[in-house]
Amino acid sequence: MTKAVFLRRLSSALAKCGKSDRKNHIAYYSELIDDYQEEGMTEEQAVAALGSPADIAAEILAETGNVSSMRLSTKILIGILLVLGFPLWGSLVLAGLMLVLCGFILLWCVPLLSGSFTIGALIMAAVSIPGTIVVIQQSISLGLIQLGVGTACAGGFILGAFLTVFLCKWFGKFTKWIVLKAIHLFRKEDDRV
Repeated sequence: MTKAVFLRRLSSALAKCGKSDRKNHIAYYSELIDDYQEEGMTEEQAVAALGSPADIAAEILAETGNVSSMRLSTKILIGILLVLGFPLWGSLVLAGLMLVLCGFILLWCVPLLSGSFTIGALIMAAVSIPGTIVVIQQSISLGLIQLGVGTACAGGFILGAFLTVFLCKWFGKFTKWIVLKAIHLFRKEDDRV
């Protein structure tokens, strides 16, 4: 058996131990195997000299008294308290989720406003520029003003479109980053060696 296989089997046999205790025991036996190899043993001989991972884990758990395991009555009590306390903690969790949702809605209002401005500028340009023909027949100065306003709205549309695309990309990346951070908080890390 190789060192990696031995340490992996020992880690899984020590699953009832606390995370830090398990890491300490794995580090200790890893160093012990290295010491045996420095004394001239091969990796397989060093692992064989230690014994089986199941026996070592049984010894460790017997010495520590299997501290991390909960009694059944404690688990039942925790379950009852969770169910009875749900009206309190459930509403607090729901309120927290609603606050996060409101934050995201407010955050996405910025690109929404930019998009609304862009669409408004497009409509103004689409109405003002062709409408110049009608107005210029009545008054040249008013027609030129309307043409200028239509051209300014067309420019506003172009700038607003670029701004909206930029904001949507930036807020999309930011939202993805926040969601990944939230998932990372709730994901348990793998303890395998």
